[in-house]
Amino acid sequence: MHRCRNCNVEVDESQSRCPLCGSMLGPAIDSPLSYPKYKEKKSIWRFMLKTATFVTFAAIAICIFINTFTYRRIGMLWSIYVVLALALSWGLSLNWSSRRRYLPQKLFSSYLQLSVFSVLLDLSIGFTSFSTSFVVPSLSIALVLTYMGIMMGGKRLYKKFFGYMIFSFFTSAIPALCTLAGLCEVGWFGMLPLLVSILVAAGLFIFSGKTMKREMKKRFKL
Repeated sequence: MHRCRNCNVEVDESQSRCPLCGSMLGPAIDSPLSYPKYKEKKSIWRFMLKTATFVTFAAIAICIFINTFTYRRIGMLWSIYVVLALALSWGLSLNWSSRRRYLPQKLFSSYLQLSVFSVLLDLSIGFTSFSTSFVVPSLSIALVLTYMGIMMGGKRLYKKFFGYMIFSFFTSAIPALCTLAGLCEVGWFGMLPLLVSILVAAGLFIFSGKTMKREMKKRFKL
């Protein structure tokens, strides 16, 4: 076998030049055909994620430890707010760094995390229903309008179109369920995201292109 000094690969004796780089081959050696070993590159993002996870949990543990031994003197569970903020930051970072989730999934997951954070923060101060009455509906409307902007920004196939519509419906259904459960003091504002979602779906269907309308008629026999 011949060995190429540039590529460090072994080539059959019948070859006088390396098939990879074209350089002259070295002296023949008696060994099976092999290829150079490459070092596996370690992902820096994975290392950064592990570091951020460790720092987050370490900060949470330290805050709870300090608050436990200073509660009698201060009389306040301030570590709850720190833990909620750190957990939210870690969750959002993990959500947006994931490569397995698509954009609508990342947006909906961020919406859920922010909504849960606002409700837990509201519960920590005695639950004034401010979160379910104003924060969650406002986040829902903002997300539905974001979905609308994404769908209007380019041509979407019917599958993606309905995918965004499904996420939009679930987004607007959450504050509506809170209103029906009596957790929202301003009923009309809790139902407003559902109305916005219906109007967005109707508007996008009416003003959508002929290609998607034709595809939907063919798929659903409209």
